[in-house]
Amino acid sequence: MLAGRGARLKFIWDTHALIWGMEADPRLSSKAETIAGNQGNAISCISLWEIACLRHLGRLRFSIPIEQWLETAAERLQVLPITPAIAAAAYDLGPFHGDPADRIIAGTALVYGLPIVTVDKKLHECPKLECVWD
Repeated sequence: MLAGRGARLKFIWDTHALIWGMEADPRLSSKAETIAGNQGNAISCISLWEIACLRHLGRLRFSIPIEQWLETAAERLQVLPITPAIAAAAYDLGPFHGDPADRIIAGTALVYGLPIVTVDKKLHECPKLECVWD
């Protein structure tokens, strides 16, 4: 279960990692699980939007209403807004990733100087990003 509000920011979570952490999914790596129990975890607001989209498309199912699930996530982690600097940083990375949500998460990581908790290979392969998983 993810925790992390109220402390100096240390990590930003990719959307899939956020879902796995919130749902105690066994796909969450042991390192990510350890990070989840610590303070200083954040998400980009784009992850909340992405989760709502996936739920609407039927690709995610939760035992509680989507708004309640999103509120719970927002209560546990610091939600970072998209700023002009983040929007610019998302595309200063070049053609490494086609997913706009992942670009925003990457831009947020760069602007805040945070490692990304993610299994996403494309994010791991970007030399400008620090990513953690295993």
